[in-house]
Amino acid sequence: ICDQTLINVENCYNKTISHEQLKSSWEEQKENLSIFVNHDFLDKISIYIGQLTINENADNIPERDATYKNIKSVLELIREEQKLELHSFY
Repeated sequence: ICDQTLINVENCYNKTISHEQLKSSWEEQKENLSIFVNHDFLDKISIYIGQLTINENADNIPERDATYKNIKSVLELIREEQKLELHSFY
């Protein structure tokens, strides 16, 4: 799910898909992740995706770039948190 969301974020950044498509896709993926992932992470991504539309409409490139990086960072945190580690079994 994180990989697919990263692909969608990249596609949105490159304007291959619209912000609405990204938002819709994220809402579907968020439901699947909500069982396993800290909800704060999911909420942050939702907020950042909402900010993308605002930044895009305002043509604010530095803020838009920062928002994309924030989304990627949170997705990486989710991925790292969900890895199976030896301490997970004890």
